[in-house]
Amino acid sequence: MITVREPAIADSAEIESVFYESKMENFIDTLPPELLKMAKGLGMNNIMKDMARLNYDDVVAGSVESFLDHRNRCMIMEENGKIIGYCLASTEIVNNFGKYKLIIGIGDIYIRKKHRRKGLGSKLLKDFIDYMNKHEECSIISVLIDEQYNTVNAKLFEKNGFILEKLGYKLKLGNRKYNVGHTVRSAVPSDYQGYAKLMIDMYESFISFDENIYNGTEVVFSERYYLEELREPNCFHIVCEIDNDIAGICMFRSEENCIDIHTVSVAENYVKRGVATSLYHSVFNFAQKRGYSEIIAVVFAQNEASCKFHEHMMMRPSKHRYIYKISG
Repeated sequence: MITVREPAIADSAEIESVFYESKMENFIDTLPPELLKMAKGLGMNNIMKDMARLNYDDVVAGSVESFLDHRNRCMIMEENGKIIGYCLASTEIVNNFGKYKLIIGIGDIYIRKKHRRKGLGSKLLKDFIDYMNKHEECSIISVLIDEQYNTVNAKLFEKNGFILEKLGYKLKLGNRKYNVGHTVRSAVPSDYQGYAKLMIDMYESFISFDENIYNGTEVVFSERYYLEELREPNCFHIVCEIDNDIAGICMFRSEENCIDIHTVSVAENYVKRGVATSLYHSVFNFAQKRGYSEIIAVVFAQNEASCKFHEHMMMRPSKHRYIYKISG
């Protein structure tokens, strides 16, 4: 008999076992064919120790705590009293311009190998959604899929009512210098009025892509917030100027291993004049000078023009964010 329920402390040993199995499988799936061939005949623990230099304790450390932590949401699936799968999610309260939303983010869903191809993944996911509908005041359930390793999970979520909301694009920089067609410079405090207008225009346009979060919310980009960001050492604001007019803006951050483009907005009367390209090429050149080799950016999947632009910039989708909008 198959049942789905919340985990308890008494499940700790079994949780460790199934969690370890899932992490092992994820690790093996990331190995290139050459290493898998070399590892043929080795046990899982040997693979972990010899290739990943990990051990059992490292893999399962904190796993039980994650499953039982009141800040997370978890459901386990049992067959005749034995755990055969789980769905583990985190919670996040998001403040979008003064409007608070609780978002449940699924981090992992797993069914043991011998129990697959029986529709149990869909059952677990549906039961998890039903539970959230009844017990949580949340707006959406989200999940981030790494396309390279989780195409099966992507199909699972698509089949069960999740909508592709955002795409994460990635670019590996080459050695060439990128051409900047227009004047691009760092933003300064006196740019606030023009900068704020384009920021507000951008956020208001998001309503058509994610009305669940942005609808009915007054968009405000305060001068205080703008000045604080200008002083942040890892936050960069740039503007594109045409005839002394702010034609476009971009905000990006330097992360540990990459440059993350957060916001780009082009004034309506300057669309299709190479403004966005100039902004992106400026970011690419900046990244090269600072020793970064990778650029990432996240856009709404429904924004076809933006998706085409990122592909034109030779950026390729690397992560897919799906959402399920809670009823009521």
